[in-house]
Amino acid sequence: MSAQTAPEESMECGVGEDAERAALSWAEAVTGLAAATPGGHWRLGDGGSVLAFTGAPVAGLNGVLDVAARPRADGIEELAALAARELTTVPWSIRIRGEPTAGIVSVAERHGLTVRSQQPFMLRSFRDDEPVSSSRRASVKVRRVSGDDHKVFSAALAAGFAAPQHVFTEVASPVVMAAAGMTAYLAEDEGTAVATGTAAVFQDCVGVFNISTLPLFRSRGYARAVIGRILREGRARGARAAYLHAAEAGLRLYESMGFRTVEQWTTFSAP
Repeated sequence: MSAQTAPEESMECGVGEDAERAALSWAEAVTGLAAATPGGHWRLGDGGSVLAFTGAPVAGLNGVLDVAARPRADGIEELAALAARELTTVPWSIRIRGEPTAGIVSVAERHGLTVRSQQPFMLRSFRDDEPVSSSRRASVKVRRVSGDDHKVFSAALAAGFAAPQHVFTEVASPVVMAAAGMTAYLAEDEGTAVATGTAAVFQDCVGVFNISTLPLFRSRGYARAVIGRILREGRARGARAAYLHAAEAGLRLYESMGFRTVEQWTTFSAP
């Protein structure tokens, strides 16, 4: 089966529709990030693929994305050729839903994107009244952060992801943190920054991004507290589902909070 959602008969009622809207929400969040990032931009191709550039030195934050159930290799090739010419200062990638066709694999290989990886796309419906669990630690406080906190937030992000702080300078800039649909969160325990998260509300869905916990504070419920706040506020803002891309380390946590894998997405990047 080519890049598409799971068959309807294997899903609960409404999940297929929510997955489609969540995929569109993700694309809107990425293009919104690119538009808000200083020096960033995005472009829609004739085939429905999108070229997004944030300038961050992370392949997943630059390149070609296509959230169609059956992405077209020719549409991806059009923008991949443009990316190869324009995105010469940063790594970039191609990301699609599901398994790629031979044509898409060929496009990626022609542009040197020979590293292929998959990541679960997880969904949590708000159609029922199931409460959102949170951390049991009374000392943890999760607050929204503004552009005035961008240095604290980007430093916490960098520590949580074990990356240099400059990686997050642009995507955690004051203008990005104030962008429509985006909300950044910082968890603190007795005044110490311990975890981060970002919510992106588009298409009646809330995307969960940038979940990280500083190394000294892991396995204490801080990430759960951040996600819980994002879910509760997203639901209050009218979202009918939440979604995220999961790393292996976070799968058990996300599943315990009501998320389940509905698709596997594929990314092509350079070695």
